[in-house]
Amino acid sequence: MTIGKQIRKYRKNQKLTLEQLAQLINQQDQSLNINKGRISRWENDMEQPRFSSVIALAKVFNISIDELANNDPEPEKVQLEISNNDFLTFQGKPLSQEELKYMTEQLAMYRSYKKNKRQNKKSSNFKS
Repeated sequence: MTIGKQIRKYRKNQKLTLEQLAQLINQQDQSLNINKGRISRWENDMEQPRFSSVIALAKVFNISIDELANNDPEPEKVQLEISNNDFLTFQGKPLSQEELKYMTEQLAMYRSYKKNKRQNKKSSNFKS
């Protein structure tokens, strides 16, 4: 499921209109200046939200970025595998649990972006 479809799913689950969601996002971060048209484009996979918008969306929906990106059907399993790995270091020091979680979320967003980019490319090839 694309991130756009995930946004729509969580918005409808919380019974929010596009306008209401835009207001809640802007309350999280006023610099985003999101409107209902932009959210509609996200939900219809016409645009990809910026990472700062994804962070605000996750806060509004009270979910993790990983859940919003929906990349891993079993995030607990991945988290357990990562936490049991002593080989992950940065500048010679083992990564903390907080750093591992952050890296996992970043990687999930990147993979979602790449997946959506491929899907958008395929769908645009069919339209030609």
